[in-house]
Amino acid sequence: MRNDELITGDLVDDRDRAVDAADKLTNALCELLGVDPGEHSSMNDPWQNALSIAARILAVQPTFGWAAEYTKFDGSVKRQPADERQHAILIVDSVRQHLASLNEPTRREAGVSSVHVVSRLTRTLDDGTQVLGPWLRMEHATPASRPSVTGAGQ
Repeated sequence: MRNDELITGDLVDDRDRAVDAADKLTNALCELLGVDPGEHSSMNDPWQNALSIAARILAVQPTFGWAAEYTKFDGSVKRQPADERQHAILIVDSVRQHLASLNEPTRREAGVSSVHVVSRLTRTLDDGTQVLGPWLRMEHATPASRPSVTGAGQ
């Protein structure tokens, strides 16, 4: 085999790996955002579609959404929206105090095993589409403390 054939073969292999990586990245981004990038054609470029979507999202300043998250004994999760972080902390503290006052059988009957403050980033695009990040669980010792991320839930 000639040297230029080996070089050409390496270039083709490199291109194929790059195309495969670009397809995987595009599909992962679009799946995360819940959009369809479309198929490659003379009229459609999924890679450019994914880049355009990402640029639109990153151009918008995010806001935080807050909630109290209730985990039930059966593993199901319910979220109660809050206006701001302090509101979510007050809800959680109130529910925790109430749960602590119950005996175990009554607590199990109430169905709530734990309650946490959760938040997520939200971006609202110019067309009204909302891009929502995953809910992140926050821990706090007192309402004045600063929460730190300890885990994630969807």
